[in-house]
Amino acid sequence: MAYDKNITITNWTDNPTASNLNFLAPSQFVFTMQRLGGVAFTCQTANIPNISLQPSIQYARVKDTPVPGDTISYGDLLITFLIDENMTNFKALADWMIQITADLNTEDYNAYINRQPGYPEAGNQQLKPIAPTMSDATMTITDSNNNANVEVRFHDLFPTSLEALQFDITDTSMPYLTASASFTFSKYEMVKI
Repeated sequence: MAYDKNITITNWTDNPTASNLNFLAPSQFVFTMQRLGGVAFTCQTANIPNISLQPSIQYARVKDTPVPGDTISYGDLLITFLIDENMTNFKALADWMIQITADLNTEDYNAYINRQPGYPEAGNQQLKPIAPTMSDATMTITDSNNNANVEVRFHDLFPTSLEALQFDITDTSMPYLTASASFTFSKYEMVKI
């Protein structure tokens, strides 16, 4: 992109993208997951994963030139959440991971798929659909007045790791336990509300 000598401080501030000079606070978000709607994730941290675009190379006799590629990839969604004393949210994620693998029992996997809403035909098919093992999730980011401002919508999300819990009887400061989980997804989109 060439240098634009027409941009001055006067017309830069008139630009609609620069009209809101309130800055984004890292603590103003709410994280919800469609699959675990009844489970309260008291999310302490979450990220908007990185996006990377691999360049393609246009070969030439003198110098090869990178050009935009055609494959985009996303990093993992990472969350840290407080665990309720019944461990409901932690157990729900662990159960989800176990049930979608069919590692322990194929019949458990089939039962899991067949009881997912919206997939009644799954019980009659030999090839089970992949979609019931996934979920959508939303990170709602609020503005400086705590009003919902932007939604980051994650599609086809599923958990890939749930970190260990560390209990410690010698810690007398009584910190509450948190868990970290990572998720893979097909894509995300940012939507202004």
